[in-house]
Amino acid sequence: MVKHIAADQVAPVDLETGARLIDAGRARASGVDAARLGEYAAALRAGAGSMGVADELAALMARHAERHFVSTYHELPITVDRERAVFSAWYELFPRST
Repeated sequence: MVKHIAADQVAPVDLETGARLIDAGRARASGVDAARLGEYAAALRAGAGSMGVADELAALMARHAERHFVSTYHELPITVDRERAVFSAWYELFPRST
């Protein structure tokens, strides 16, 4: 996207899509962060695409990212019986299966 902005080849729909993503981040933010995200969204809608690639915007969006589908995966313990593994692991790579 940065190259498209530099070459002035950004479609209005791209700017609107970016502004909507920023609006979603603004809805999760509060205070100064929400106000600053609002400024970025307004700038994108006004056609100032170069403002949309600022490091500050990336940091704000990371701080107020969508967390709905985030999950935590716990490490599970594995017990290996080496004696049985020597004789029962042959099926993992069967020559005809490759």
